[in-house]
Amino acid sequence: MTLEGKQLIGQQAVTSDGKPIHAVDPATGETLSPAYPAGGQA
Repeated sequence: MTLEGKQLIGQQAVTSDGKPIHAVDPATGETLSPAYPAGGQA
């Protein structure tokens, strides 16, 4: 499986240009990569 950073909206995989979202390791507080773009209103 390849992570592409896309969102599923309806039945379509789309790329967003929103502000990047990073996961955080709860044990260390470390920001994890990769970042994914947040969804926009559109």
